[in-house]
Amino acid sequence: MDLFLSWQVKPRKTMTVKSYLCSANEKITPRRITLLVDTGAGRTAISRNILESLGYTEMTKDPKPSRTATGLVHFDMVKIAKLELGGEFAVANVDVHVLEWTDSNLQGVIGMDILSKLHIHSDTVNFVIQNKPFELRIS
Repeated sequence: MDLFLSWQVKPRKTMTVKSYLCSANEKITPRRITLLVDTGAGRTAISRNILESLGYTEMTKDPKPSRTATGLVHFDMVKIAKLELGGEFAVANVDVHVLEWTDSNLQGVIGMDILSKLHIHSDTVNFVIQNKPFELRIS
């Protein structure tokens, strides 16, 4: 059996995806956020303001180094409960970078750490982000 999922992205110079970020505890309602799909980013990063508003306070006290296009940068890390992407994909209990981000249109970036776990690739010609079909074998 093949499983194939995809979501359409509005044609623009950048690809974004509407997502839901679940809170650190169940008392806070999940928040809809917009994330930039960045196949050049090794790690996913979400705005500190968004994370704090959802109750994420257990961030690393010792920022971790990460290589970016601008060089070596140190980021705090936090484990998020659940992130739903485009209504079709979800990841749970994953570490993300804490981003000092003030852009009101975007709340972070989805990097290859999550995209590769979901076997997602982007089709920039047709502006579609999809996971490659894979076969489920029962032995």
